[in-house]
Amino acid sequence: MAYEKKEQLYEGKAKKVYASNDPEVVIVSYKDDATAFNGLKKGTITGKGAINNRMTNNLMRRLEAKGVPTHYVEELNDRETAVKKVSIVPLEVIVRNISAGSFAKRYGVEEGIVFDQPTIEFSYKNDDLGDPLINDYHALAMELATPEEIETIKKYAFKVNEVLKKILLDANIRLIDFKLEFGRLADGTITNWSEVGGADAPIVVVGREAGSGTRSAFEEILEIEDQCAYANELDSTGAVMARVASTPGAIGYISLDVLDDTVKALKLEGADPTEENIKAGSYFLSRPFVMATKGEISEQNDLVKALFDYIYSAEGSEIVKSVGLITVEQ
Repeated sequence: MAYEKKEQLYEGKAKKVYASNDPEVVIVSYKDDATAFNGLKKGTITGKGAINNRMTNNLMRRLEAKGVPTHYVEELNDRETAVKKVSIVPLEVIVRNISAGSFAKRYGVEEGIVFDQPTIEFSYKNDDLGDPLINDYHALAMELATPEEIETIKKYAFKVNEVLKKILLDANIRLIDFKLEFGRLADGTITNWSEVGGADAPIVVVGREAGSGTRSAFEEILEIEDQCAYANELDSTGAVMARVASTPGAIGYISLDVLDDTVKALKLEGADPTEENIKAGSYFLSRPFVMATKGEISEQNDLVKALFDYIYSAEGSEIVKSVGLITVEQ
């Protein structure tokens, strides 16, 4: 989908947010402004917005690949990105691995202490109050989040920490601490398998790249064109199958001819993806491979007629079956 920037909705210290032609998507535009001490110190760094945009999107894609749902939709240009529209949970979530900065000052400890396990802090997101520290019970008392949301926030915050530590350590950088914010989707979108009776794990949707025939057929048959929020868009069926097989909570679509025991094929309305069910139409997620002629086959020359006769013959049908495809009757 081509996203169009509409009216400005918000401007903060580091970014502007605009409406788009999709009511569930907004466009974030990163600024070159730099602030410190909660906005008391300000400046400009040329190119900062473009760097923030690309680094943020890179990290969001890598978090999605590890099963962490994010608001990322599509990078539009060097400093603008389309993201899911959410309502912000008014909590700033700070994860710390090593004592430093305000933590060391607040508790009177030396900087540089490596914690045996990471700590987590909540701040009430309110600039007028200076974003004061609060605990779980404060958040519940002020109805800032539900008990389930707080547990989900903690789970994903520690998962993000685990992923970011590895990414940065590979670049010889130690992750001291960082801050996260979380949001709620307006449409009640299901993002965890536990919401539909499965395990407590994020749903990771893996699909083909835009323009893929497999993707077009899948979305058209299910009438979900331009509605899929993919964590990964890959350029081959084999890559999709490999990613699903190696990623907990992942789900995707592939052609039946490449299906193997590294992944599990799902039923549709109780029907397994078998040749019998596909021919009967009870497994409806299927598409034909079409050979086109100008006019009826009976009107073609002898070579074309011979080709179709061979395809429909017993020998031709065996070749079709041998590559995992399903034959049709003449």
